[in-house]
Amino acid sequence: MLTSEDPVIVGKGLDKFINYQIDRPKKRYARIAENYYRSEHDILNARLIVEDEHGGLIDAGINYQIPHSFFFVQIDQKVQYLLANGVQVEVDNDLPYKDELEEELKEYFDDDFNLAIDEIVEGASIKGAEYMYARTTAQDELKFEASDMLTTDTVFNDLREEVAVVRHYQETVADGKKEIRLRYAEVYTDDQVSYFIKDEGSKNNRGYALNQNVQPNPRPHVVAKSLKDDEKLLSRSYGRIPFFRMANNRLEESDLKPVKHLIDDYDRIAS
Repeated sequence: MLTSEDPVIVGKGLDKFINYQIDRPKKRYARIAENYYRSEHDILNARLIVEDEHGGLIDAGINYQIPHSFFFVQIDQKVQYLLANGVQVEVDNDLPYKDELEEELKEYFDDDFNLAIDEIVEGASIKGAEYMYARTTAQDELKFEASDMLTTDTVFNDLREEVAVVRHYQETVADGKKEIRLRYAEVYTDDQVSYFIKDEGSKNNRGYALNQNVQPNPRPHVVAKSLKDDEKLLSRSYGRIPFFRMANNRLEESDLKPVKHLIDDYDRIAS
């Protein structure tokens, strides 16, 4: 349904697809891992029940909930170990125009790129995988950013070929005295992106529909107004889906998985 050219069909499919992705076991564990990275451990939801002098049971209180931030330290040390010197590019000495090519590549592998790589390695280590997103700035420069795997999903066809990527998020806006939750979804293919919106506060809510506030929609990956003619739009596509998925390991598992039980035991013993 998500590969249909009919936006109505795509909109109907987005609800099922996003809800399914959110509830996948790997996504649920990724959210747990994010909590542990923020030192929000299972021990914080535990209660120590003790017997008082009269034989009654009482809650020992929150002083017995002490998380220990080993996972946070582990992830930060791993990222620093791998990327302390940043990403460096060297061109083979035998290639013609070596110096010119190195200078050209430095424009892409700059501080912004290294920051994105840091975020992607950190995110993949915590959650098991992470995405990199390519975009073109108003200055016509190619830039790369991290895209959260919790809100970014790959669409495959029956042959397990990647045919699209869906990025989704939500926001709450004020409408008079009430608040409305809006959900957004962006569907990227190899030649265009479509922007959808879902108003959960509307009485006529029929799921996702094309966002009329974005024009044109769908559109090629890169759209800009001509400097010579404001009415003229210039556009081009990348010729591929502008997302790259980085797996933490072959199983796409979080670094928390082999150590979580040790952290939980330490939290219980030391609390």
